[in-house]
Amino acid sequence: MQLLYFSPVPWSSFAQRPHKLIDWFQAKTKGEVLWVDPYPTRLPKLTDWYHYKQVNDAPTNINFTKIQILKPASLPIEPIPFSGIINNLLWIELNKKIASFIKQDLSIIGVGKPSLLALQTLKKFNYCHSFYDAMDDFPAFYSGISKWSMTKKEVAIVKKTSYVLTSSTALYNSWYTIRNDIQLVPNALDANTLPATDTRSIKPHKSTKVLGYIGTVADWFDWDWLIHLANLRPFDTIEIIGPIYTSPPFELPSNVHIKPPLEHKEAVQTMLRFDIGLIPFKKNKLTHSVDPIKYYEYCALGLPILSTSFGEMFNRRNNEEVFIVDDLADMSFQINQALSYQANHPKLEQFIYHNTWQHRFDNCRLLF
Repeated sequence: MQLLYFSPVPWSSFAQRPHKLIDWFQAKTKGEVLWVDPYPTRLPKLTDWYHYKQVNDAPTNINFTKIQILKPASLPIEPIPFSGIINNLLWIELNKKIASFIKQDLSIIGVGKPSLLALQTLKKFNYCHSFYDAMDDFPAFYSGISKWSMTKKEVAIVKKTSYVLTSSTALYNSWYTIRNDIQLVPNALDANTLPATDTRSIKPHKSTKVLGYIGTVADWFDWDWLIHLANLRPFDTIEIIGPIYTSPPFELPSNVHIKPPLEHKEAVQTMLRFDIGLIPFKKNKLTHSVDPIKYYEYCALGLPILSTSFGEMFNRRNNEEVFIVDDLADMSFQINQALSYQANHPKLEQFIYHNTWQHRFDNCRLLF
């Protein structure tokens, strides 16, 4: 068994859903993988010149001898009509490697991000089983001709692939209008990174609390929400840990501490210091389809979660560990409710068991 996978993230980025999918595939089939890194699928912006250093946290439990990584060279012109003529000249050798990798009846083509290269490959090797794993509303990240181009390619890939997986209810509902065999496969967690059960949610009593967020800070991050929280709790510490792509609109309160990204295992250990896990995302088109992985990690550690009702979190507003704050006037009450939350350890173990990556992928319909 072989898997050709067009990834939405570089192999060298921190371990995410695509890496976990590959890990599961190899554990299940012992098969080879040809991983194709993403290339620019929109016209460039001035902000593209800024790159935050990423933490290299690719999975270490994958047999690297069975993985090849391809990095497509391309010009950032894909949305322009007939631009494929130019980029295909840059893909000649890459396409030869893809052709030599694929073996009829033994190969599967997976797409994690729509692109012209992925669509062309699906059409050329249409005898292969294939799947599209929709993890984001990709057109929502684009505008103008880039948005139009991405929408067109994504619809074509959804129609072309054998299976379509979606990571959130919103994506499921969106693609169900195109075909009725869509599979909802939510995000999950890596149980191997979790500490021992008896160390979770056991914190010494202290008057000063730590309210923390670990993850990327970008356009979807609600700084106004966070600043209101910091001003409400001036004697507590608010920690923001991760790469910062969108700076706060004005000076932050003194109890807000910005810290650099951490490798995943260290990040999990840091979460143990939190009294509340924060997910302060704006409610907009960009976040409407998001199922945050940090939700699963916060839950597995027994943390109460203070969040807005964006994306998949809207469907969790009645969960005992979730405290939703959309109206800032309600924030103080929800914080006090969150601080009184006590996790039930037997329930935690059940939650972890049912929300691992292995459990997710084992229960989806793919010919692996």
